[in-house]
Amino acid sequence: MKNSYSLRVVLMLSLFAVPGLFVAGCDPGEEVEMSVDHYKQPCFGMFKTLCMRVDDGDGFGNFYDNIKGFEFEWGYNCRLRVLKQDVRNPPADGSSVKYTLEEVLEKTPVAPGVGFQLLVEPASDPELSISGPAGGTLIDGTPFTCVSSEACSRIGDALELGQDFTVEFAYGTADGTFFLEAQAFPE
Repeated sequence: MKNSYSLRVVLMLSLFAVPGLFVAGCDPGEEVEMSVDHYKQPCFGMFKTLCMRVDDGDGFGNFYDNIKGFEFEWGYNCRLRVLKQDVRNPPADGSSVKYTLEEVLEKTPVAPGVGFQLLVEPASDPELSISGPAGGTLIDGTPFTCVSSEACSRIGDALELGQDFTVEFAYGTADGTFFLEAQAFPE
């Protein structure tokens, strides 16, 4: 009789203790609002890439993480509600924070002709490449067109010289969809 009572006590305690261990290991996180800019900028993590520009209340800056459930689209300013959680024991090359999309609060296309500048540093992995007289691709695989074959030629020549330069991009439209257009770059 005594053994059966002890066994019931142990079982009852384990029913309450074990779930408590799982709950204690979870970070409920906090909801935050973030604004995502319409273009990306060069950044370095494990390697050179393009990072989203995000404002989480401190002004726009490079965002080195990803937001689970959110897919960046060039040419759109977005305001998001995101769940931000701490990651316990993150891998050496991983983030200590996890971001999960809860809701897209706003998604606004920029007007055709709105632009941005991209600093190209060909001495390291260049941020773009020219694939012909009509255009090329950014380091993240995003295609762009040149306003003229001369513009593509000038960018190609600058890449070959290996000196830093800035390209000005603007959004154009083709059948209602946005595309990047290399306008010019300062000499």
